[in-house]
Amino acid sequence: MDIDLEIECGHCGCLYKEGFMGMHHGRMLKCPFCMSTDLAIVNDTLVEDNSAIEMHEVPVHDAYFDSKFKV
Repeated sequence: MDIDLEIECGHCGCLYKEGFMGMHHGRMLKCPFCMSTDLAIVNDTLVEDNSAIEMHEVPVHDAYFDSKFKV
């Protein structure tokens, strides 16, 4: 089981998803796009199957696309 968190950046306004188990615990959470720490959790969803690869997602016209980047 995992928790998918929808996180919104207060600096650049980007909205992305991140799995709780895939987060780097013990480190400060930063926006992957602008590196700001002004983040707010918009929504959280309990996920039964966590076998999928964790990737950040950005909404575009009510659909999500996967993006890969270096942090």
